[in-house]
Amino acid sequence: MADAVKPENTHTSTTLELCSVSSIEDELHALWRDVAKDHADAGHVVIRIRTLTLIAYGANAALAKRVRSAVPATFGTHPSRAVIIDASGADDQLSAWVSTVCQRPSNAGEQVCSEQITITVGEHMRRRLTGVVLPLVVSDLPLFVWWPGPWRAASTVRSQLFAQANRWIIDSSSFEQPISDLATINMLCEEQRNTAVSDLAWARLTLWRWMIAQVFDQITFHPLLDHMTDITLLDEAHDSCAILGLAWFASCLKWQVQRCTQADGALQLEFTAPQGHTVRAEIKQSAQAESGDMPSISISSSQLEHVRVTVEHSVPSNTLTISTYHGEDERVNVTELPASDDGTLLNEELNVHGHDRAYEAALQVIAQIAPLLEPTTA
Repeated sequence: MADAVKPENTHTSTTLELCSVSSIEDELHALWRDVAKDHADAGHVVIRIRTLTLIAYGANAALAKRVRSAVPATFGTHPSRAVIIDASGADDQLSAWVSTVCQRPSNAGEQVCSEQITITVGEHMRRRLTGVVLPLVVSDLPLFVWWPGPWRAASTVRSQLFAQANRWIIDSSSFEQPISDLATINMLCEEQRNTAVSDLAWARLTLWRWMIAQVFDQITFHPLLDHMTDITLLDEAHDSCAILGLAWFASCLKWQVQRCTQADGALQLEFTAPQGHTVRAEIKQSAQAESGDMPSISISSSQLEHVRVTVEHSVPSNTLTISTYHGEDERVNVTELPASDDGTLLNEELNVHGHDRAYEAALQVIAQIAPLLEPTTA
């Protein structure tokens, strides 16, 4: 990931009450005139660059704070027009303020400037929101819509924004019912083939998946893939990371879902492997796990009792420990993980324009699990 670039200067407008598209555009033009005037005698050039439009929706005050913190961190590598929506405003509020954020990448002579439009909206004015936001999308550039937070069954605003997007960015670690909600995401992916999806929970598992794959690239442990019979994952209750990790295994190894039960906070599943044997999987709650955390995992085989693999994530040290057992030979590998904050993950996802086929395959497995799981009450 590119190093973060700190803004050299920012120009900000006054707040526009009951804002309109024309008033926002007028304020942006005024700000660009100010930028040009401030640097008229400078020894460098100020360039406005827009490589994409990013719309980030904060459904409440906490989520709005989250997107306001993360979005500016992307400007150094993805100059853009960013529209940040704070949906925690007073009931009849629809206001906006705009700013230009200028940064100097590396030792370049010119500053690169992005546009940020922050809109605050209350419950009674949400019906007008998309009429203000969508005309601000820059034509002929990709549109990314980031929707963090829980997935609700019906959201007119989300549907209208997603209908125009080239890529949706979600975070399923915030889903209240991750299996059923991810099954819904799978259905939407199948209905809208031209739209791709990013999931920050899946992005947090990227290194986890890569390091596990490296273990099974070794000749010693490769047979465990074909003979795996037991897999246990530890994660926070109602978190999506463990089910996504398990679905990744199932999709890669072509397991077929046979049974799914839930009792005492544990999710128990049975799959049939292509070799014909049963694979028993269990997802348990861990008191030490945090939301969005990488799951710990234990992998073994009743047919290869001398071979076993475990993976543990330590939150305090942010390390991933992989232990491999082959007979009496035990090897431990501890890896310090890079930062996985929203800004870092969002930066990476804005680099992706095509479909994530591995993620979509995992979603298809979860969609097969969902009908087998009896609904639970919160």
